[in-house]
Amino acid sequence: MHFCYNLAAMRWLIIAVIIFAQQPAKAPEVKGNTDSEVAQVSKQSDRRNSNEQPAQPEPSPSADSQLFSAELKPRLGKASDDADIQGKLVTFTELLVVVGFLQFFALVGQVVIYCRQAKIMGHQAHEMTRQRVTMRHQLETMKGQLQQMEDSGTQTTELIKHAAGQVDALGTAAQAAKETAEAARISAIAGENSALAASANASALVNSERAWIMAELNWYEKGLHVVENTSQVRDGTRVESTMVNVKLICRNEGRSPAWIDNVSGRVDINTRISDSYEEPSRDSLDSFGLMEPLGPGAKESRSLQFECSGHAKEAEFLSVYVLVEYHDIFGVKRTTHLGYSIDPVGKNMNRQNAIRKRNRNT
Repeated sequence: MHFCYNLAAMRWLIIAVIIFAQQPAKAPEVKGNTDSEVAQVSKQSDRRNSNEQPAQPEPSPSADSQLFSAELKPRLGKASDDADIQGKLVTFTELLVVVGFLQFFALVGQVVIYCRQAKIMGHQAHEMTRQRVTMRHQLETMKGQLQQMEDSGTQTTELIKHAAGQVDALGTAAQAAKETAEAARISAIAGENSALAASANASALVNSERAWIMAELNWYEKGLHVVENTSQVRDGTRVESTMVNVKLICRNEGRSPAWIDNVSGRVDINTRISDSYEEPSRDSLDSFGLMEPLGPGAKESRSLQFECSGHAKEAEFLSVYVLVEYHDIFGVKRTTHLGYSIDPVGKNMNRQNAIRKRNRNT
């Protein structure tokens, strides 16, 4: 395709050269040369006349000189035209030679391209032959595969029938398994309910046979109930503290013995009852040690002495918290919690029944 574009451009170049060669060139001016030659002839005639005659006024041109000039002018014009034409013929001939060489090279290039195209077409023909042979082999292979597929189709039909029978059998087995699973689920629920009932019965049995420690706080008949102390240290700082003396009474209301492992508690000065809602951490409690074991229906008491910093002011009260830890014959660790409010003068003591965290049994 590129060569075709070059050949078309070359043809247009040849046409442009031919048109340029046919354009008429401007004829050279020969007037100056003719006048000079006439002047030379006139001068020669004058010299001859001067040699022959004395000096006289210049006469008018003679008839011979005028005739010579008239004959010389056409000859000079014709010679100039012939030279111009010959120059154009030489230029045109050179251009034709150049165009001939260009056409020759173009034809050589076209022959080379044709040869290459013929070689490519031969290679393509060889490849097409190989493809045809390959396609023939593929056709034979496909025929064999088609025959195998027909044979396997028959086997597949038999397998499908056999699989259909197996599916029906599996469906029946699945239905039976579903019914069995449903029966097992119902049995499991019944077993779970039975277990819950057994656990409830066991818990009821344990609760009916366990030890229950009930506790309360009271005053001793003798001694001070609330004591406010004030001391002074070496640097002159005044230190205030409040001491509370109470009696702890524990009773075993259960049907089996109880072993009290530890009694602990603390006292705080509060302004509002809501300040006592939270249960104190066990690390902040003062420990008073264990008590003697209590049999069913037995009762035991002991004194507890609490101390806190500061003195209760007007509208303030003392909040006492006691924790009793014990275990029963089943080895289960249990607790009893007590919460009381005491006025600063030590006359009234009331249980904080509204605060469940401070008054409960486990």
